[in-house]
Amino acid sequence: MSAPNLYLPPPWPTGHLVPLPPEKAHHALHVLRLAAGDAVRLQDGRGHVATGVFEPVGKRDAAVRVTGGAVAAPDVVHPLELLLALPRHETMDTVLRQACELGVARLHPVISARSVVPARVARQKAGHWEKVVIAACEQSGRALHLSLLPARSLDETLAALPAGARRLFFWEEAPPAHAPWGVTPGTPVVAAIGPEGGWSEAEAAAFTAAGFDTRSLGGLILRVDTAVAAVVAVSAHLQNVES
Repeated sequence: MSAPNLYLPPPWPTGHLVPLPPEKAHHALHVLRLAAGDAVRLQDGRGHVATGVFEPVGKRDAAVRVTGGAVAAPDVVHPLELLLALPRHETMDTVLRQACELGVARLHPVISARSVVPARVARQKAGHWEKVVIAACEQSGRALHLSLLPARSLDETLAALPAGARRLFFWEEAPPAHAPWGVTPGTPVVAAIGPEGGWSEAEAAAFTAAGFDTRSLGGLILRVDTAVAAVVAVSAHLQNVES
């Protein structure tokens, strides 16, 4: 069994005992059930990891004794950004976990015309979503964490997107016939997925004006988390397929 991953911002001085925050210590002791001397891997969320051993301190506290200094972890993140109209809370949690596990680089939450989560609630949930990202990256071993941007309007999000990426807009109103995605190995991709009620006609026009090509995921209506998993998996495969 591989060593569990613990998110802990540096410094990680080799040979030193680094205390864990109370919430992290509780998780290590009572969820992971780590014992004294168990190997762990520290991650900083920016692509660096270090090795250590777990040391309980009483019944509630714990620390990690660093045994190996920080090194860069292998890159498992794809040049893939996801533009997502905010879904329901439990669906958003699922999407964040999937995005972390599948190597999405950045996620842009959008307050769309049919989003069920208003901007005020999205701001309140930001801290919770960051915790979901950290937990998913710990579980999957992803050292470079998903970049989760603040929830914004569609116009603000479109204006901040990187230039030069292949822009794909997935819409249930698009013809279901197959059309190539035009993604080649190494191509940066921005993929847009709508809310439970779908994108509006005005939003579809905004995507077209911003250089997005409209694509379909078939003749069936997919749940948001299903659509995310399908789009990310296919995009990542096309970006990395051998020529």
